[in-house]
Amino acid sequence: MFTKFQTYFLYFFLPLLLSLAACSSKEQSSVPPAPFSQAHWSYTLEDLQKLEQTAFETTVSVYGGSSYLFPATYLDHQGTIKYMFDENNQLVAIAFFYEGTDAAQVAELARQIQELAHQEFGESIHSETAGHNSGEKWVRKEGNVLLSVLTTEEANALQYSFLHPSISSIE
Repeated sequence: MFTKFQTYFLYFFLPLLLSLAACSSKEQSSVPPAPFSQAHWSYTLEDLQKLEQTAFETTVSVYGGSSYLFPATYLDHQGTIKYMFDENNQLVAIAFFYEGTDAAQVAELARQIQELAHQEFGESIHSETAGHNSGEKWVRKEGNVLLSVLTTEEANALQYSFLHPSISSIE
C-alpha cells in the first residue's frame, strides 16, 4: 500500500519532524489551526468526512491512533492533508504533505510557505538541517508549527504540520 518514498518518509524523514516536537500542555484556540483546512481540534472522523466530502485513506498515526489522508490543494500544489489522531481519538496534528517531481519544485513551495509562516508567526525559533532533511519550528500557545523538507535523488517532499497544544513543546 505504501510507495517506496512513503516508506522512506515514514522511517527516515518523520523522525526529524518528531525531533522538532516534544510533549507539553497548552490551551486550545477556537480558530482553525491550519491555513489549508477548516478543521478544529475537536473534530472527529465523521466531522472530517463532512468537511472534506471526498474519499480518504487510513493509516496508523505516529501518535497512537489513526491518520486519515484526504487529497487537497494548497498554494496551487496538489498534495494530501493528514489528520492524525492519538490513542484517545483526539485530533492532535494536521499536516499538508506534498511530493514534488524535483527538488526545485519542492524548494519553491517551501519558500512560499516560509514567507507566509514568517509573516504569520515571526521567525522560527529552531531551524535544523541534517543531510537532505531540513526543518523549521515555530512555538505558539495555540500549538507548534513545523515545516519539514526532504530532497534526495529518490524523493522530494515537504510536510507543513500544525500540532495540538498537548503535543507541542514550549521551546
